[in-house]
Amino acid sequence: MANVVLNNGVFIDENLVKSAMLSLKYLKKNKNTRIAFYKLVMMCRGKSQELSKDEEDILIRCGMFNNDSGIPKSLLNTVLCGVEGDDIEKMIFVSPYRLFPKDLFDKIS
Repeated sequence: MANVVLNNGVFIDENLVKSAMLSLKYLKKNKNTRIAFYKLVMMCRGKSQELSKDEEDILIRCGMFNNDSGIPKSLLNTVLCGVEGDDIEKMIFVSPYRLFPKDLFDKIS
C-alpha cells in the first residue's frame, strides 16, 4: 500500500483513491445512479442534500455512505480533489493527485 498526496495535501492510500474514482465514474455513467452521484458530490462539498431511500441504498452498496458516520473521509477527500464542476452534465473527473501527470492518470481510469 503506497500513500499518495492529494491536491488538498492529504496523504491517502493509493488503492482507496483508485477504487473511489472508478466507483464515482460508474455512478456518473449509469443513468440509474447519476442523481446519487450528483448528491454525493454536493454533500462532499458541504451542500445540504436530501437522499432518497434508493439513493442512500445505492451509495451504501458502493461503500460510499454509512448511516452512522456519513461519507468516509477518504472518499470525501477524493471527491473534493477529483471531481470538478457544479452541473451534473458538466462535471468532469480530474487527477486528484498532487503533481501527478495527466497521461498517467488517464491510464488508470
